[in-house]
Amino acid sequence: MADEKKRSEKILIIDDNDDFCQFMKLLLETEGYTVITANNGDDGLRLAIDHLPDCVILDYLIPYVSGVEIAKKFKSDQVLRNIPVIFLTANDSKDALIQGIDSGADDYVIKTNDFDIINTRIKAMLRMKKLQDANVFYMRMLEQDMLYAGKLQSAILQHGYTSIPGAKLIEVYKPYSKVSGDYYDVKKLSEDEYAIVMADVAGHGVAASMLTIFVKSFFENNAVDKDGAISRPDEFLKRLNHLFVSEGFDDSFFTSIFYALYNKNTGRLMYAKAGHPAPLVYRTAEREITPLIAKGMLIGVVDTATYELGETSLAAGDTAFIFTDGIFEIFGANDEIFGEERLSKTFSREMESGTPLERIPSVIMNMVKRFSRDDELRDDVTMLLLSRE
Repeated sequence: MADEKKRSEKILIIDDNDDFCQFMKLLLETEGYTVITANNGDDGLRLAIDHLPDCVILDYLIPYVSGVEIAKKFKSDQVLRNIPVIFLTANDSKDALIQGIDSGADDYVIKTNDFDIINTRIKAMLRMKKLQDANVFYMRMLEQDMLYAGKLQSAILQHGYTSIPGAKLIEVYKPYSKVSGDYYDVKKLSEDEYAIVMADVAGHGVAASMLTIFVKSFFENNAVDKDGAISRPDEFLKRLNHLFVSEGFDDSFFTSIFYALYNKNTGRLMYAKAGHPAPLVYRTAEREITPLIAKGMLIGVVDTATYELGETSLAAGDTAFIFTDGIFEIFGANDEIFGEERLSKTFSREMESGTPLERIPSVIMNMVKRFSRDDELRDDVTMLLLSRE
């Protein structure tokens, strides 16, 4: 009969009544299971670690270490926690059942002479474990894929320090997870002109990270057109939006972008933005903040979107602060948001007090974390400080 019902599952029985253990062992082996027995909790835990059973049948009233404590040890162990635990006991009180399930056990079965009932409950737990094991397997595969995707994205985007003669650049890039929806770059286009791009794609998953690569590819191929002319920021965003929409991406895939051309000799900054937070410019002479305002809809919403061209100049000592919304869309107590106004005041205060430029991002980050109700940032954070010397 065992050959006809050959199974691969292992069952661990933990019960101080050896006669009952042997009786259950015989019945379960008849069903084709491999059965291991233990007469106390310590031996049961040791055998569980050695054999990794597929299901544990545990006596609720086992002496010395209670069945509840044994169940808790199973469920708190990283290796054993996914093994189903069934209390099999003569104690049919409501309190015992509640305490047993609260301890982490997966089922509570009253001892009965009808073995079919016990066997059916075991089969149900084994089905649950197979589904759980499959979920764990696929989750590990997904985590591995996310890790590789993050490494690939990082290698392709190649975030790193880029120098501009006559200016100081401070770059901060902190992805929330293994892959990021943020992207920035600084690129020399001619002897005098440099392009600055910062994008924030909706979401944090693999799809968002792939879209950052899409934006980078467009930037690499369109910052300068086929005739060698440097693209104006408003025209650059209009072409990117047209391509984005024409590709037919899902409606939930859109991105905000700030795109600018900086002239290292004159300090001129021409810019356009698509739904992106307004960068801030600290004017040293006036000791005031100027936001870089320009109208423009998010990239990928409608094909007919247009983008306003803005222009300003950085004098010696002026600093432009460009960032994604992950640094200010943080909620504190009573659902109060950190917000752009508080960010602007913080940046202005640090500039006025003479805080070294390279320290300002960490000062802002620490302040935002302290403000956060859970002391954590839950979005990608990218910041770029450009100071004309």
